[in-house]
Amino acid sequence: LGMIKDKVDEDLPEINDALCVLLMIRINHHHQIIMQRRRAPCLDNYLDGNNLRLWPRFKALFDLQLASIREGCLKGPPTVRLFDEIKPHAVSQRFADFFTSMHLLNCAYQDGQLVHNLERMRTKYCDAIRQNAAQYKDKGKALAWIINNQYLVSGALRAGNTLRPIPGSAVGD
Repeated sequence: LGMIKDKVDEDLPEINDALCVLLMIRINHHHQIIMQRRRAPCLDNYLDGNNLRLWPRFKALFDLQLASIREGCLKGPPTVRLFDEIKPHAVSQRFADFFTSMHLLNCAYQDGQLVHNLERMRTKYCDAIRQNAAQYKDKGKALAWIINNQYLVSGALRAGNTLRPIPGSAVGD
């Protein structure tokens, strides 16, 4: 176990994928549940230590995602368009994919901290989209642009909601 811990400590700072780290947290949590059901506390300290290493890294990566949304939207649509087109912003696709994935990984766990962070992300995204829409001179195009961005996000969420958890993967199974 010491070698595994050392390898995780060595590689974790190089991981830049928040979904990957959240998946590791979920797998670790699932192992904790299995060990509790078996009434075998021999790995409790090891699994708790994994959580203590993974959660701060996840939080840091999640905060980078928040900053990326704001910075990406502040750059605005490419200047070639000159606010004539109403295609969704590239940040909307990234946000939709990330938000849907996080939601799916959290649905069986209902982690309050993650729900709060997702709400923060949603608020930042909506604020950034509204600020970007204000750059349009034509208010009708600005409204159409907001609608297109929201439609993209809601479509991703609808598609994500059609996915069902794998039997036996939920905490209660």
